[in-house]
This record gives sequence, C-alpha cells and structure tokens, in this order.
Amino acid sequence: MEEEILVTGSRLRRKDLTTPAPVTVLTRQQLQESGRVTIGDFLQLLPEQGNAPNFQLNNGGSTYSADGSTRISLRSLGVTRTLVLVNGRRMVNAGLGASSAVDLNSIPTAALERIEILKDGASAVYGSDAIAGVVNIITRRRFNGTELSGEYGISTRGDAETIDVQGVMGRTGDWGNFLVAAGYFTQGESWLRDRDFSKFAYTYDYSVPEQQPGGSSRTPQGVIQMRRRTVGGMPVPDPNCTPGTLCRRLFDAYPNSWFNRFVRDPNGDPSIGVNLGWRPFVGADRYNFASENYLTIPSERIEAYASADTKVGIARPRTPPRCRSTQATTTSPERTGRSSYPRTASTIRLVSISLLPAAAWWSLAGGTISRT
Repeated sequence: MEEEILVTGSRLRRKDLTTPAPVTVLTRQQLQESGRVTIGDFLQLLPEQGNAPNFQLNNGGSTYSADGSTRISLRSLGVTRTLVLVNGRRMVNAGLGASSAVDLNSIPTAALERIEILKDGASAVYGSDAIAGVVNIITRRRFNGTELSGEYGISTRGDAETIDVQGVMGRTGDWGNFLVAAGYFTQGESWLRDRDFSKFAYTYDYSVPEQQPGGSSRTPQGVIQMRRRTVGGMPVPDPNCTPGTLCRRLFDAYPNSWFNRFVRDPNGDPSIGVNLGWRPFVGADRYNFASENYLTIPSERIEAYASADTKVGIARPRTPPRCRSTQATTTSPERTGRSSYPRTASTIRLVSISLLPAAAWWSLAGGTISRT
C-alpha cells in the first residue's frame, strides 16, 4: 500500500517518488534540526536549488537590488521561474523590476508547518513562473498555545553576530482557528578579508597548476592602454601620438612594451629616470576587490504573520427519497483571512571601480586622456 502525498493548493495529483514528478516534503522538525534560522537559508540547502541569490551572505551586486532577501531557483532556471505559494496561494513578490520574486525570509519560521516542493515544471497549470517547479509553504493551522524561541550566534573571530527571536500564538476550536506569529532577526557584519579562504580574489593558473591570488585589472587608480594600428604586420602608435604628448613619452620610454597596459603611479617608474606618472602594469597591480566586500551583510528584519479560518454553518432541511422524515443538514463554507508584514533593512558595500577599464582602447594626446 502506497502513501499519497499531495501538494496543497495544487491541481496536480502525484505520488511521492513513484512518478517522473516527485514531491519533496520538508517538515518543521527538519528545519529546526538543520540549524538554519530562516526558511530561505534552509531551502537553499536543497540539491535542486541552483544559483539563487542570498543577500545575507554577500552583496551580490545590483541585479537583485541587494535587499537582504533570499530567493530560490530550482534547476538554476531563475528565481522568476520558480513559483512560491503560501498555503496554495501566490505570495507577493519582493524586489525590483525583472528580478522581483518572493523573499523566503519574509515568513516567520515559527508559523511554518511543512514545505512541499514539486520539482517538475507546472507551467500548464500555473503559468510561465512555474517552469522550474513549485514551492508550497504550509503554515500551522491546528495549533493551541504559545511558543517563544530564541537563538544567538557569533563567529570565532567575534563578528557576524546573529540574534533571532520568534514567537507564535494560536487557538483552535469548533468555530475555526487563528494564528499570529512574529519574528525579529539581526545579523552583524563580517568581511572577506578577515578569512584566509576569502581574503583574495583567487584565480587558477593551469600552467603551474595552482591557485594564486588574483583580482581585477580595473584598478581604482586607473589603467590605460595606447591605441595602435598595424603596418606591415608590426604594431605602430596611432597617428595622434605626436611629440610632446603623454602617448609619445610612453612610447619613447618603453619602445619594446609601449603597447602593453600602464597603471597610474604618482612615483612613476624609477628605472627610466623620469617620472611620467605611469608605469607598466604588472600582476601585483590587480585590484583585490575581495578585501572590500562583506562576507555577511549587516541586516535587520522584522516579520509578522497572521491567519484565521472560520466556518459558517447553515442548516437546511432535506427530505431523502422514499423517506417520510425530514433531516437537517449543515453546509459549512469556510472563510479564510491571512496577512503578513515583512520589513528588512540591510547595508550594501559599494566597491571602488576604475573609470578607465583596461579592456577598452584609449588614445593619449596632448598630455590628456580621452576616450575614442
């Protein structure tokens, strides 16, 4: 005899692990045993979860607005292709523009009963936002009492301090049920530069082979590369590289390497006997952007969730066929109401980026730098 597990609110009836579209059920107990303090962090442990952003760990750039949220992307098809439901109903998206998706951290963990995940496309039923699958978060309904929980954590380096407080209260009776949950979460900052595994932007040198500290050629002080053309198979300076210009001075100082990159340096290059304010770019000049990035983003979040279900009974007489007696039957239409309030404040780090990308070509004329 097989046990059937259904996704609440879904019109797709499937058996767990016996069809091409299995349903994964995660319980509240599993969330507690994982040690994760948010639903988003817990779901990102799934092997089916791809490259969805988690802005509690790093700033992630401006693509997703770096708003301290956590998303889910099944099969790495994108956060806008994984549908998130709460009790079988769509959840309001968070974020900006085309990157808007449900913030999994906006639901207090104290209100969670279980999570059902359909790891197969359901676009025929729900639309294109369910191409990757469906995540259905089921909240508590039959709960009587009050629960309070708290968690405190801090790294061995004395940073990334975390405080999480959750509370839930509910009542259930013949009339229906209600539940109110609230949570407060705060996370302190930590930096990539404070850990050996992340203090450099590493690159892999296949010629050695080994991992080596790397970085970006877009340095804060600026990098230039002179425009050139080919004559007779040989590189020659641009015609605008006339005597007296910075371009010509660099060409005269470095006749065998003038076509390489130069980095701005107030001390110049002592080996040529004149300070041009620029010198040849070397690997050590690469910008280590890792040292200016967060490992954990300082953030603060307040969550509140409330739900209520009640049944309104209406007695109606009914006379069954071939019976003289009259029976009273009761129909009980259900009335449901749910409300949530998430508020998140986070800090992002704006890392310096050179206005002179080394990948671009520049012409130097008259001692000034201008883009062509």
